[in-house]
Amino acid sequence: MGNTAFFGSIPASIYLTRSFKSLAGIPLEMAVSIFTVLYASFVLLLPTGFLHGFLFSLSCTLYARLTGTNGASAGKVYFYETLGTIAGGLAISYLLIPYLHAFQIALGLVVLNSVGCLFLLKSYRARRRPP
Repeated sequence: MGNTAFFGSIPASIYLTRSFKSLAGIPLEMAVSIFTVLYASFVLLLPTGFLHGFLFSLSCTLYARLTGTNGASAGKVYFYETLGTIAGGLAISYLLIPYLHAFQIALGLVVLNSVGCLFLLKSYRARRRPP
């Protein structure tokens, strides 16, 4: 459920961010204050950020159950997430942004996250089964 909501929140955030001025009734040629930018960023990105944090906590729990280690699981998941963030930042900066639209990149992100979640779920279910 959280995974599906996260995937739906990404394109919604992109759409709402791009159309914020017209939805708020602000003329496109008019500049907005820094407070408006901060408020809009907070409101528009809150659902995606909240769901991403939820999935991180869930990943820590699944990894701990999968490996049987409680103490180091969050650190390892955070380490892997950091490696993915670095690789993703490099890939998006040099390979994706120059050639793809934001919605195409979001769709790719949804596919990659779905594959990762399915892999975690499959591994978890395989380990739970009695021999």
